[in-house]
Amino acid sequence: MLLLSLLACEPEPTPEPLTVRETIELAPADFGGFDEWNGVAAGWAVDTTAGLALVAGVAYEMGSPSFDLTLDPDGARTAQAWDVDMPPAFTDAVATWPLLATLVTDAAGVRLLPVDFAVVLARGDPSGAAATSFWVAVDGAGWFQRTDSPGDELAADLVFVEVSGFGAGAEVLDPSYGLAVEEVAISF
Repeated sequence: MLLLSLLACEPEPTPEPLTVRETIELAPADFGGFDEWNGVAAGWAVDTTAGLALVAGVAYEMGSPSFDLTLDPDGARTAQAWDVDMPPAFTDAVATWPLLATLVTDAAGVRLLPVDFAVVLARGDPSGAAATSFWVAVDGAGWFQRTDSPGDELAADLVFVEVSGFGAGAEVLDPSYGLAVEEVAISF
C-alpha cells in the first residue's frame, strides 16, 4: 500500500532555468555612495545611455579590507526586504537623477537584507522620477574593496530578474528571463 501512495504523488514542478536574454555593459554617467564605517555601505550608478539607475547595498565585517560578495538567488525575498528610504548621502544624487529615488536605501535598509550584498536597478529616464521596470540581481559575482579615505570600490558582473516592485508582496515577474549587466564599477 505504501508503494501505491508514493506513486500517486505528483512531483513538484521544476522551475524554468534562468536565461540571459539581454546584456548591458554599464557605462555610468555618474556614480557615488556612502560607507558608514560601521559595517554598511551603499553605492549607486546612473547610465543615461542604457536608461537605468542602479543601487548596491553591502553589509561587511569590520577589519576586512576586501571580500567577495554573495547574492541571494531568491529575487522575491530580496525585493521584499529592500527598503526604499532616503539617506542624507544620496540627497544631491537624487536631485540630479530623480529615478534613483525609486531605489535608494539607507544603512538600516541594508541591514534588513537577507544577505551581505544586494543590487537593484530601475529602467527608465534617469532624469525622470518614473521607472518602467524594476530588477533584482540574483546571480553573478561581486567584489568590494574598502579604503581608509573616500574611494571604496565595488565591482561586479550581475544577472537580474524583473520584479513587481519593492517591499511586502513584491514578486519575480518572469523567473526565466535574465538581464545581464556587465562591468558594474562604482567608486565612492
